[in-house]
Amino acid sequence: MKITRMRSSFVLLASSLILSGCGEGETATTLAKEVPSSSDTSTAANEIRGTKNLLWVVLDTTRADHLSTYGYPKKTTPAIDKLARRGVRFDAAFAQASITAVSAASYLTGTYPFRNGIRSLFSVGQDEMPEDLPTLAERLWETGRNTASFVSAGPMSKRYGFSAGFDLYDDIFSADQKALEEAARDPNKKPDLKAQRRADETTDLAVEWLDQNGKDPFFLFVHFFDVHDGVIKPPQEFLDKWDERYPLKVDLEPRRREERGESAREANPEEDALRKRLHELRSKEGEPSSRERAARRERPARGERDPNLSQEDRRKLVQDRRAQREEVREVREALAALDTDGPSDSSREQKIQLYDAELYFMDQQVERMLAKLEEMGTAKDTMIVIVADHGEGLGDHGFWSHGTLHEEQIRVPLILAGPGIEPYGAVSDPVRLVDVSATVEEMFQLEPLYRELDGVSLMPLIRGEPEADLRTVYAEVHFPPQNPNRLDSEMYSIRVGRWKYIHRQEDTHELYDLEADPGELTNLYAEQPKIAARLLEQIHRMDAIDGRVYETEDLDPEAKAMLEATGYIDADN
Repeated sequence: MKITRMRSSFVLLASSLILSGCGEGETATTLAKEVPSSSDTSTAANEIRGTKNLLWVVLDTTRADHLSTYGYPKKTTPAIDKLARRGVRFDAAFAQASITAVSAASYLTGTYPFRNGIRSLFSVGQDEMPEDLPTLAERLWETGRNTASFVSAGPMSKRYGFSAGFDLYDDIFSADQKALEEAARDPNKKPDLKAQRRADETTDLAVEWLDQNGKDPFFLFVHFFDVHDGVIKPPQEFLDKWDERYPLKVDLEPRRREERGESAREANPEEDALRKRLHELRSKEGEPSSRERAARRERPARGERDPNLSQEDRRKLVQDRRAQREEVREVREALAALDTDGPSDSSREQKIQLYDAELYFMDQQVERMLAKLEEMGTAKDTMIVIVADHGEGLGDHGFWSHGTLHEEQIRVPLILAGPGIEPYGAVSDPVRLVDVSATVEEMFQLEPLYRELDGVSLMPLIRGEPEADLRTVYAEVHFPPQNPNRLDSEMYSIRVGRWKYIHRQEDTHELYDLEADPGELTNLYAEQPKIAARLLEQIHRMDAIDGRVYETEDLDPEAKAMLEATGYIDADN
C-alpha cells in the first residue's frame, strides 16, 4: 500500500470550498480531512485503533547524563523522573545526528539521514524529504486525529518540511517579508528574525490547543530549546528559587553588554591568536573550493590534487596534511583550556549551572502538560514520548557546543510511558531514535508501510524479549567549510556492540572500545585497523558517504539570519 503526501492534494479543493461558503467554524483543515486523496482513495484514513493519543516532547540539546532519572546528582527533572517510574527508560538511546533538523527528520520518519534527504542544518530551503516518505504526523493525521506542533526555535522551522501532516505547525520564526526583500537586494541589510522562544511560552500555546482540541484523538508535538544557549533565560523568580537549592554564579553582565551592542566577550589576545591560527589551518590553499567540489559532486582525493605529482611528493603532501590536522587538534585543546579557566561568563561551572537550571525549567513545562492531561481525563489514553534530539559537549573532548559524534553529543534521554507500557524500569540495550516512530506505529496499530523503515519497534525490548542480533547504531553530521567552530564538513559514526568508529574527512579517524573506555578517551584506530576497516565497510554498504558540501552562501537571507541568530554561522558569512 502506497502512502502519499495528502496535504498538498487538498489545498485547492479546501480553498474553493471556503470561498464558496463554509459553515460556521469550518476550516481548510477540517474540510481537507473529509476529502480522500484523488491519488489514493484506498487510504482516506486508517481507523483509530490501539493507543488513542500521543504527546511527543523534544528537549533540544539535552544530555542524558544531566537528567536526575539517569543518575545526575542534582534534581533537574522531577516530573520526567516520575514519568519514567511508570513507564520505561532507555539508558543507551542514540540520535542519528548531533544537529537538530537532521535528527528530527530521522525520528519523524524512522529513516537515516541519507534516506530521508535532510542531512544538514544548512540545507534549509534546498533539500526536501521524498514525496513517498510519509512522516509519523502524516500517518497519524490520516487516521483522523487532530495534529499540532509547537516548536521553540528556527532549526525546527517548517522550511525543513516538518509541517507535513500537522493541522497546525506553530514555529513563529519568520521574518517580515519586506525586510527579507530588502536584504535580498542589499547584503549589508539583515532581516529582523526572532530565532527562539522560551519553554513556558511554547507550553502556553500547547495547553491552549489541548483545551480546544484534546477531547478528540490527537498527536501533539512540543519542542523546547532553552538549554541550547543562554540567549533566553528562565524568569528571574524561577532562577531565584533554583539558586536556593543550587547556588548560581552566572554572570549576566556579558549578556547585558551584548544587548547594548557591545562585545559580550572580553578581549583575550591569546584566544584571538589561537582562533586566527585555527582559521589559517582550516584554509585549504591550492585545492578546489568547496563550491567547485559540490558542483562536480566530488571530494578532494588525498594525495591526488595534482596528477603530475610524483609518488614522493604525494607522500609528503599526505604527511603535511596529517601534521596540519594534528595542529588543529592541539589548537582546539588549547582553546578549550582557555575556555575552562577563562572569564566567569564562559567557565565550565557557570555554563553547567545555567544548563541545569534551564533543564529544570523545561521539566516544569512538561509537568504542566501532564497536569493538563490529568485535568482533562485523557492521561490514561495518552502515550508520552520524552526525548532529546541530541546532546551537548559541555567541555568534553574540548568542545562546548554540538556538532561532533562523541557519546555526550549523540546519547540522549528516551522515556516512554502510557497505555500498553507497563512500568518496566530501564533498558540497557542500545536503541536509536529511528526506532521510536516504528514503536509508535505498533502501539497505534497503523497499517504497515509499503517501504521498509530503518527503525524497528522497541516493544519487544519493553516486553523483556532479548534481541537476536546486535543493533547497529549509525549517526552523521555535515557542516559547511565556513562554520564558527571549524568543524569537519563531514563526519560519520557507527557502533556495533562494544566498538564505535568515527570516520572523518582526513586521517584523523577514531575507534573506541566503549566497554573499556565509555568516555572515548583512548583512540584505538592505529592499534586495531582491521576492526576499523570492518566498521567503515558497513558505512560504505549503507552508501552513506556522498561527498556533498553544504555552503552558507547558498542560503537565502531568512535562513542565514536564523542560523546566525542561533550561533551556527558567523555574522560575516
